[in-house]
Amino acid sequence: MILGLSDRDAALLLFNLLRAAAILIVGVIIARLVRGWILRLGMKKRIAVNMAALLGNLAQIGISILAVIMVLPTFGVDWTGLLTVVGTIGLAISLAFQDLLKNIIAGIYMLVERPFQIGDVITIERGSPVTGTVQTIELRVTTLRTPEGVQVIVPNSTIFGEILTNRSAFNLQRDIISVIVTLEEHTLSSLTAKITQVLEAIPQVCKSPAPATRVENISGEKLKLHVEFWTAPETEGQTSGVVALALREALPAAEVTVVG
Repeated sequence: MILGLSDRDAALLLFNLLRAAAILIVGVIIARLVRGWILRLGMKKRIAVNMAALLGNLAQIGISILAVIMVLPTFGVDWTGLLTVVGTIGLAISLAFQDLLKNIIAGIYMLVERPFQIGDVITIERGSPVTGTVQTIELRVTTLRTPEGVQVIVPNSTIFGEILTNRSAFNLQRDIISVIVTLEEHTLSSLTAKITQVLEAIPQVCKSPAPATRVENISGEKLKLHVEFWTAPETEGQTSGVVALALREALPAAEVTVVG
C-alpha cells in the first residue's frame, strides 16, 4: 500500500503517473522536433535567425502547453471546464488585440512564404500606391524606403490584404534617373517619347518590366521627371551611367541626375 491507498488505487495512481510522464515526454520530443524543423525551414527560406528562433520557440511552447493540457484529465481535471476557460480567455484576447493578431499572422505568413525579401522594390496598391525598397520585415510591420528617401511603415495585414507588385521578383535591379527640363522647350508627350526612344536603344535596359517615365514635380517653368528602368544586377552601375549619358546627349538643355 502507498500512503494508505489500496493496491488497486495505488496501481491506478502509478498507471496515471506513467501515462502522464509518457505524454509529457512525447510532447517535449515533438516540440523540439518541430522547433528544429522551423529553424531549418528558416535557414532554407533565408528568414532572419532571430525571427526563425522566435517562431520555433513559440511552436515549442504551444506544443508543450498542449501536452500539459492533455495530462490534466488524468488527475481529474475536467476537460469541458478547462476548455471553456481557455476559450473564454482566448476570445477576450483576440477581441482586444484583433488588429495586432492580424498583423502578426500576416507577418508570419510573409516570413515563411517570402513573397518579397529585404532589398526588393515593391508597390502596395492601396488608395494611393506606395512604392519603396523593403528595409525590414517584422512580425507586426514592414518598413519601406521610398525613392525620395522617406520611411514608410506599413502594417503587415495591409500588405497581406492588398495587391502587391514585387519589382525585384525576377532578379532585376531598378534604377531611377531624374530629368529636369524647361516647359517651354518640350511638351510632356514629346519628352516622354524621346526618353522612351533613348532607353529602347540601350540593350542593357530590360524590356520587361518596361521602362516608365512619370512626372515628379512641376515648379514654375521647370518640369521634373523620374525615369525608371530595370537592369540585371551585374550591369546596374554601368547601365545607369550609360542611360544618363544618352539622355544628356538627347536632351542637351536638361539636368540629368542618377537618383538610385
